Amino acid sequence: MAHRHMPFISVLTGLLMTAGLPLALLVDTSLAYADGWRTTSRLDLCLVIVMIGLVSITFILFQVASLQHWFAENRREHMMLLISICVCWLLAEIVLEYSIQPRSPETSLLHRRWPHLTRIFTPDPAIMPGIEGRSEFTTNSMGIRGTELPPAKQAYRILCVGGSTTECLYLDNHETWSAQLENMLNNSFENRKFWVGNTGIAGYSTTQHLSFVQRSEIITKFDCLLFMIGINDLTAFLMSRDRTLLVHPKRAPDFRIPFWKHSRILDLLRTQWHLWKHSYDVEDPGGANYQLRRHIRRTSPRTNHLPAHFDIALRNYRTSIHQIVKTCMNKGVTPLFATQPVLWSSEMSDASKDLLWMGALEEGRFLTETRLREAIELYNRTLREYCQQHQIGCIDLAAMDGQETFFYDDCHFNEAGSQMVSRIMTDWFNTQSYPYILPED
Repeated sequence: MAHRHMPFISVLTGLLMTAGLPLALLVDTSLAYADGWRTTSRLDLCLVIVMIGLVSITFILFQVASLQHWFAENRREHMMLLISICVCWLLAEIVLEYSIQPRSPETSLLHRRWPHLTRIFTPDPAIMPGIEGRSEFTTNSMGIRGTELPPAKQAYRILCVGGSTTECLYLDNHETWSAQLENMLNNSFENRKFWVGNTGIAGYSTTQHLSFVQRSEIITKFDCLLFMIGINDLTAFLMSRDRTLLVHPKRAPDFRIPFWKHSRILDLLRTQWHLWKHSYDVEDPGGANYQLRRHIRRTSPRTNHLPAHFDIALRNYRTSIHQIVKTCMNKGVTPLFATQPVLWSSEMSDASKDLLWMGALEEGRFLTETRLREAIELYNRTLREYCQQHQIGCIDLAAMDGQETFFYDDCHFNEAGSQMVSRIMTDWFNTQSYPYILPED
């Protein structure tokens, strides 16, 4: 009888030894899922799929008679191999938890590109009107677009924070509004030196900006943080799958987290993926992808109706602004904001309408340009009112709204637009005093 039960015991033991750990993690993940947890990244989803695959493949393989006999003959070696893998993994977790120091301020790339990154773009003027010639995108040793950061007190150091309208990806280094702002400020103030850096990253909203000022150790290296915000908060709201979550966006999750989410090794992999993605995941060199985006908008249904809970989105936007300001002030850094100008208008030419591609809703429809203009104006008004109420600097770029000569699509600046942004900002600085301008000794 013992001999008859031996294959079953062998199979069961082999399954538990080989698939026991991923099976236990999968059960724990299922319980967390039932409690409300959801995957938030592709890496997390891939890990869940791998666990399911390991358990399934192991179960299938152990149905093979030859494998059952192999395991019965090599059970000890198999056990030692699995134990060795588990021990090595545990040791690695311990080393990462207690021995590896946090990243230094100069190597942590939160909200920055890879240091000394170089990319060459050749935008097609037919696709991006107002941009001519070859464009070079480079970063300094800190992963910031601009020259090297000067020592403290030698210059008033301004770091521009924002999304793609700050990043100016397809403009050459010297054509970005941040670089032109630096030159214009230095020409306007003979006895004062200015440095202006650019850490804009496409798609980033006040959610990422707030995380940056809260978590990054480089914040205190700057005298002023200049935020150009609004457009990505609007588009994120429009494309949100579940807008009811906007009611309490800052509320900490009250559901359980899968055990494997606490792994330092997986956290390290997730960090490296994030750094790679946001350091090298940029647009195509010529901008051809804009043709597809524009085609999708042109061939999709339109609507004039804003999604529900728009008032809540604006209220949360104001809260994010307040938290950014409060964090900057606590760290001794002056916050400064700029409104987001756009091409959207109720009186656009057909040629300008053909340049548009934004305004997508989760349902597959697109907001009309008139409604988009009204929506972004509400975001800009929220910013202006907050800054006025709390006496925070706000550079209003509304004079650029609807001006076809300044944009190559919905909101991104061409060469003329970038120059106009820097001129308006320089004029604003010329009317201000400390703390926005470094006082003379």
